[in-house]
Amino acid sequence: MIIKPVVLWCSAVLYGLLIAFLVPYWSFDYDVLVSSAVAIRQNELGSFLDLLVSNVVLVYIWDSGLGFLEPADSVAFLYGFAATIRVLVLFSLFRFRLCLPLFVATAVFNDLNVCRYSLGLSLALLTLSRLGPIRASIMLFPIHIFMPATIFMLSIWTRYWRVVIIILSVLMTFVLPELFARTFAVIENDPFPRIAIVYCFFAFILFAIFRREIAAYSFNFAALLFGLAAFSLLSIPFSNAYYFRFSNLAFESTLLLIAFYYSGLRNLSSIKISSLRFGAYVGVCFLASLYSFILIGGNIWRFF
Repeated sequence: MIIKPVVLWCSAVLYGLLIAFLVPYWSFDYDVLVSSAVAIRQNELGSFLDLLVSNVVLVYIWDSGLGFLEPADSVAFLYGFAATIRVLVLFSLFRFRLCLPLFVATAVFNDLNVCRYSLGLSLALLTLSRLGPIRASIMLFPIHIFMPATIFMLSIWTRYWRVVIIILSVLMTFVLPELFARTFAVIENDPFPRIAIVYCFFAFILFAIFRREIAAYSFNFAALLFGLAAFSLLSIPFSNAYYFRFSNLAFESTLLLIAFYYSGLRNLSSIKISSLRFGAYVGVCFLASLYSFILIGGNIWRFF
């Protein structure tokens, strides 16, 4: 099913306006970004390095163009813009039957909380095939510091990634802990986010059912698990909250890789709505959306 451009654009804009209206009442990241916008306007974050370390480069660029608005309104429109782009990108790239469950399952996390990551992911999906993983990572890293990890999960393992892994190993040992202290630090009253267990479970189910479709990316998932295990076994300082980010990354990457596989021209008719495998795909997406909308209630760190 192909959505007509006019319908797609109207739906995307209306959805973006809805998100801009909802985030002040729903999002747990919204107030943080508003505070960042206020600090930027007061020149409390001066250099590019300060903006990068605080992960607010995108907020600085966006708010510079909307300085005539109140910070709260500027940030709300940033959320709406990111949501609009996500609709346009996902429903342009993927078949509707695959995209709709994927979209709903990831809406709370992407649209109502981490708009910077959401926009970076949308741009990654657009640029990855044209720029390649290395250049896409370099370009999108300032938008959100998590983007290289996401691009790695969506890329076939090649010799270029060996260089990246070596560089990242050095950076994570000597450079990144100094720059991004919030990430590489043990914070008091920061229990392990049990929500990570839920998303690991969702990802495992999808990976087990669609292992043939994701076979070419198996190394990426193994590398992710090995990296997280290394953090724990070697007692490397690492904020517990980010274990959820990596579990969500595994879940969303699995959904995207399945959608990519079955949206290709050679596979248009290879998965049927009546099949058990498609039912499992929709079922996992339904459980994820139910969990995020009802049980979490917008708080991406909660368990129940």
